[in-house]
Amino acid sequence: TMTGSLGRVLRESAQTALSFIRSQAQALEIDPEFFAGADVHVHIPAGSIPKDGPSAGVTIAVALTSLLTACPGGDKTAKKQPPKPAADKPAPPTTRAAKKASSAPVARPVDPLLGGERGLDHIGVVVDDLAAARAAYTKLGFSNPQPGRLPNGIKNVNFYFGDSTYLELLTTYDDKKAAGVASFARKHKRGAMFFVLVARSFQRTAAFLRRAGVPVGRPFPGRIKSPGFSGNRTMWHTYFFADPKPLPQDPFFFITYRPSLRAYLLRKLRDPKIRAKSFTHANGAVGLLATYLVTTNLAKTSATYRKIGLAKQRPASLTSFEARAQRVVAGAGELVLLQPMKEGKGRTAAFVKRRGDGAIIGLTIAVEDLAKAKAIVDEALGRKTKVETGLFGKSIWIPPKDAFGTWLELTQPASPPRP
Repeated sequence: TMTGSLGRVLRESAQTALSFIRSQAQALEIDPEFFAGADVHVHIPAGSIPKDGPSAGVTIAVALTSLLTACPGGDKTAKKQPPKPAADKPAPPTTRAAKKASSAPVARPVDPLLGGERGLDHIGVVVDDLAAARAAYTKLGFSNPQPGRLPNGIKNVNFYFGDSTYLELLTTYDDKKAAGVASFARKHKRGAMFFVLVARSFQRTAAFLRRAGVPVGRPFPGRIKSPGFSGNRTMWHTYFFADPKPLPQDPFFFITYRPSLRAYLLRKLRDPKIRAKSFTHANGAVGLLATYLVTTNLAKTSATYRKIGLAKQRPASLTSFEARAQRVVAGAGELVLLQPMKEGKGRTAAFVKRRGDGAIIGLTIAVEDLAKAKAIVDEALGRKTKVETGLFGKSIWIPPKDAFGTWLELTQPASPPRP
């Protein structure tokens, strides 16, 4: 639909822009079904001067592409006019080719693994009693639990945050369909099993990994049945490392959301009323910052993450866990690798002994006000928690016995996470 002050040529330019985007839907990772079930409305406001001419076509194409892929064009994207001829040379013929405009490239680096997406997306904590886990986390100040049921045999409760990340508590309703989760539950009963990195394109991420010599499997379509979502359309694709697995316990996989769904969710996050209703928590939680993994060989594991494409790293130490650490940047989040300083001593060593090399020991969630969050947690636990200095600032740690098998850190960072 096109409305407003459009001349004939400008209307043709808008139609051509939309036709071009539709023809390039696969390359742009736009769901082809979107065009069958939705209407795109282009409106050019009326002004004192009627609008006409072909030069707006590229601008409309860029705007529509940005909208449908949820990928901002960037402040360096603009229409660039061809250079003017020198005064002593005759002007070239006035043809459509001579007046053809071009787009300046986006001056923003995009890492080849994630394609400019935010990286750390969510963390899955397997529980043996979903109702009890939901009640425990709600008591810790996490609000607006969203229950769901997936076709792959998993049922879950998600706590969504204002930076588009979320915490997933999950169990199975069909052990055969969800064999991996069922096996984890039988062996460990409860605890963080995996984390997920969101990437913009599974084709590009898979191609990058294969070039690096890291095998990946085919993508699996996914969807969820919950109060907020319905229908049978694919909502995302997940893809996993193939054998031989590059990391022990295979702790993470990738997800790529349907672009129109991703754009819809990001628009919801910008709505103050929706944020207050669905993404605000009593303890002030605003987003996932990090996940922590144990390793028996910090140098080797760090090198593997570099090979995968997470090359931005720096060493650290986590005194409260008696561990040497390597902080691995994963988009807007971090993966923290922990190796015990002394074999057999400390939280990290005890966890390695119990769960083995490569397991996820904990996670960090940012809060707006640590004092407020601490008061809620202290009341829930019936005891005082200790304020410590963590990797992201002052924080409190909730032990596994109170967080269903995982160390849970709440911290107040200097800069809160953003979508």
